[in-house]
Amino acid sequence: MLTQTPTTAIRTTRWTPQRRALRLASASAGVALAALALACYEVTIPAPRPILLQLPDTGTADGASLLALTVAIDTTIPADRRTVALTTSAGTFATNGAATATAAPDAAGIARTLLRAPTDSTTAVISATVNGATATKLVAFRRAMPDAVDVVPAQLTLMAGAAHELTVTANLRRAVGKPSPALRVTFTTADTTAGHNTRGAFLPTTALSDANGVATTRFTIADTTYRGPLTLRATVAPSGVAGEAVIQIVAP
Repeated sequence: MLTQTPTTAIRTTRWTPQRRALRLASASAGVALAALALACYEVTIPAPRPILLQLPDTGTADGASLLALTVAIDTTIPADRRTVALTTSAGTFATNGAATATAAPDAAGIARTLLRAPTDSTTAVISATVNGATATKLVAFRRAMPDAVDVVPAQLTLMAGAAHELTVTANLRRAVGKPSPALRVTFTTADTTAGHNTRGAFLPTTALSDANGVATTRFTIADTTYRGPLTLRATVAPSGVAGEAVIQIVAP
């Protein structure tokens, strides 16, 4: 009896133009998808490490007060890139007395320095840069008012009469630094009567202080019958801080 041997059918794939176009389109889509994934990866490359700058929002423009400045950086930044570059648009850094300075952070990534206040009111822009990242802070420096006023007449006696006058100086003082310049000082007088009447006249009545906190004027009592002590007073606006000196009005 004859036995039939099984045979294996061989299938031949025929690439029609339509099938070739579909395969090419699929390959192109894969390449485009890979390019898109690569582009997304490149966009998400991390930016330079962040930096945190801290110091007070306000200060006193007395040319001497010191504000503590702290910079915190990411400790994963390589050691040779951790130096912090500092700049300020007003005032100076206490380390070198300049408007630019550098600071080295400690092992915890903290750098510290001091900012010396400017001599007049302004808004300072302070920046800290490290490893390509920059942080900026604004500090408003307000005018420095005096703690005290010394009134100094050029002499302690003054003859009555328009032909006689004396120079009066008001020295504005602070315990720290100097008062800001161009503070308005108003001069007034008061006698020893019950009404503490005004006597004489200042020329001018108000004066602006200079960079050293000094304001000057002249005083005369013109023709008067008043004889005796007279208080000369200088008051600084807007703080109201004042000082006094007493002179004697004598007969010509």
